[in-house]
Amino acid sequence: MAFDEVSSPVLAKKFSAIDFNAEEYVKSILSKCDIYRTLYDQRNNIQTLGEETAVSLKKNVYKNYRQFIDTAKEISYLEAEMYQLSHLLTEQKALLADQIETVIFDQPKAVLVQKEEKNEEQNSKKKDFIASLKATKDVINQLTLKELILNGELIEYDPETYSSIHKINAWLMTDTLLITTLLNNGKSTILTTFDLSDLAVVNVRDGQGAKNAFKVLYALETRMFSAPTKDMKLAWLDKIDRAKKNYGKTVLLDPSKMIDKTDKDKKSEGETEEKKIKPTISTNFPKIIESKSFPNLLNADWLNELPEDLDMSIAQRDFEGAVLLVEKARNYISGFPESPGLLEIKKNIDSRVQTLIGAFEKSLDNSNSSRHVSLRSIRVYVLYLIRLGQAKLACKLFFRNRGFEIKNSFKQLKMEGAVAMYIAKLAEAFVNALIETGKEYKKVYPQNKNASAYLVWVHNELQCFTDKFSRQVFTRSTNISTIAACVHIALTECQRLESIGVDLTFDIQHMLLKDVMAVVFDTRDQLLERGKMRAMEDTWDESDYSKNPDSLNDLKNEFELLRLEGIDAYFRGNVVCLSSSTLIFAKDILAFLFDGMQLYSSELHFTFIRCLVDIFKAQSIQFESLLKEQIMKPKRNMIFVNAEFVFGKVLSCIVTQLEGLVRNDIAILFDISEELTKLRKFLS
Repeated sequence: MAFDEVSSPVLAKKFSAIDFNAEEYVKSILSKCDIYRTLYDQRNNIQTLGEETAVSLKKNVYKNYRQFIDTAKEISYLEAEMYQLSHLLTEQKALLADQIETVIFDQPKAVLVQKEEKNEEQNSKKKDFIASLKATKDVINQLTLKELILNGELIEYDPETYSSIHKINAWLMTDTLLITTLLNNGKSTILTTFDLSDLAVVNVRDGQGAKNAFKVLYALETRMFSAPTKDMKLAWLDKIDRAKKNYGKTVLLDPSKMIDKTDKDKKSEGETEEKKIKPTISTNFPKIIESKSFPNLLNADWLNELPEDLDMSIAQRDFEGAVLLVEKARNYISGFPESPGLLEIKKNIDSRVQTLIGAFEKSLDNSNSSRHVSLRSIRVYVLYLIRLGQAKLACKLFFRNRGFEIKNSFKQLKMEGAVAMYIAKLAEAFVNALIETGKEYKKVYPQNKNASAYLVWVHNELQCFTDKFSRQVFTRSTNISTIAACVHIALTECQRLESIGVDLTFDIQHMLLKDVMAVVFDTRDQLLERGKMRAMEDTWDESDYSKNPDSLNDLKNEFELLRLEGIDAYFRGNVVCLSSSTLIFAKDILAFLFDGMQLYSSELHFTFIRCLVDIFKAQSIQFESLLKEQIMKPKRNMIFVNAEFVFGKVLSCIVTQLEGLVRNDIAILFDISEELTKLRKFLS
């Protein structure tokens, strides 16, 4: 507990000492006390210290809780990034393996092409497993068509505490990993199903009570399993990896389909010779007409090989080459009339274009993690989409990516220190992102001079920013001075957007108007209540600072900062010819004025002026009630001097400052000066 946060730091230090003895402390106090009042004061001091200690402990608990939440979020982001990295590495490994296994030379003749024979033992296990499975008919039919690769009994562990949960049975199929458990009636039920396309496995070192363990990562879910032996663990890791490589590949299991390569080549050569000799029959007539009508289209080898070339470019992430091929093909076929062959080619191209667009969309997607995509990469993908004729989609993905980038930047900001410091960081990050996005948008769309899409996106992002701003700033514990400083920071930062031709001053003032009006009204009510209480408690004597000259200097400095002119006429040495309540009222209403000027907008004008009028009228009523009381008759002259100061110097200062702000006369405030004439009648 920090001693500067308590009212009795000496007492707190004494109680927190290691050698503190409560009995000795009580005895020492009783030995010095001779009246009940001393004991009562000691009791109050200890009780106050106890309450402050409880509040401090609550604050520490809350602080620790917030730190725990922030740590948990960071761990969650890290886990998501590790899963994504593992998934990308697995994909790259599978792609490299496929490239290594690709045969670029013809196979030698007379080589028998055949697949691995089915393992009868695995087939028997699969039949027994399906027979004992308690599942729907559709699930069983799907499992019947799949091949069982590996199965065994595993122990599931908690991935965080490394404590065992229960035993399960795992079944690795062609494209699925099943987790089942055995029921009392001998049947098995499926607990979880993992699709191998989105699954990753990670080896786990032995320790903390878990041996031969490995983790299964699926989406944002992490499961941990332990094999009976190390060999079984390696088998699971290897088989799952192999199954992921073969995911989606068709496997010919029918031995009758195995053919001799030599016979196949001979047969194809014979068919070719036969086609040369065989006369053309009527069924080939449409094809002949088509080839004669469009010989350039049908005889272009590169066009026939285009789908395979596009697939290869997409697999190797050669997006530039893929886009060039699409552009080349579209320009080539644009001059041909419609025909069945042309429609088929367009269909093949469009299907690859959709795959290409999906790859770009996935590369631009940063919504599921804190993954950062550089502006240069974004520009490349967006330009590719524009070249493919997807300008509208490119714009949508561009702004969606930047929107999530802003949200991720907000998440990385820590709430440390004063609210104004956090708002300064928040506003700076927000405006920097808008400026970067605006400049990048002009590079991508140089012909779009109006940039309406950018302005709509900015308006939506500004709404999100103001929502977050309001949640942090407009709280019951935040005073109007802090709120005014935060709003001023936000408006000042938004002025930097003028460098890209955007002005958000009116928008942000309009979005914050409701909360700002509530703060102004609440502050006005507080000033009215405090002014009423001080007027009732004040003795209406001159303020004497003879015993405390430093406070008098501080008072002069405060009024100088508040730009109150003519105050020196009320100072006579160390005495001020004004009551304490009047001095406090002057400082409060001038501070309210300057805070309101920082919050000022054209929409807030009437509300702010109305609040100032309410405060002055309430003060006039206080003076009038005091002048009417017979008990205050000896001090009427002193009361009227204070009224002259309030409706003279203070009101004149406020009118001057407001006229300089709005550059217009404030007629309603001039009417307030007539209150002084009404008060003068009560002096007689």
